[in-house]
Amino acid sequence: MYPLFIFAAASGSLLLGTAVAVGFALAMAVPIGILGLLGRGAVARMAPVVNNYAVVGRVAGAALLVLGTLLLMTQPLIWLIDATHQLTGE
Repeated sequence: MYPLFIFAAASGSLLLGTAVAVGFALAMAVPIGILGLLGRGAVARMAPVVNNYAVVGRVAGAALLVLGTLLLMTQPLIWLIDATHQLTGE
């Protein structure tokens, strides 16, 4: 949350900073509120996720590794695409 508050403070706009903070608060509160309104049935439906937490954690970790690799490869891929276009004359 700290980077969010730094962005809000550095934006130089009270309106933009407030909108960012409110948007984040809503994004965090809405799913929790929905689960609360649905009651125990919603919590019971989450049992498969909780029971398979190790699998969920591994899949999420793999997804983060793939996304991180793609972020690192962005500049080399752009260079490769530009070089290919120059070679083909497009």
